[in-house]
Amino acid sequence: MLADRTDGVPFMALTLEAVISAIGETGDLDLAARLHERYTDFTPVHRLIEDWEPFTDE
Repeated sequence: MLADRTDGVPFMALTLEAVISAIGETGDLDLAARLHERYTDFTPVHRLIEDWEPFTDE
């Protein structure tokens, strides 16, 4: 538990995905979806990489 720590300021690392999931679980599905799309959905990046043809003369 965080309160039981004696070695400094209590701290817990959270992933962005976990925070977005928690927001969705509270019922704000719209905000969770928007956060997911903006910060953790790499589909556009993957699409760009798939379409990339390195070292072409285009």
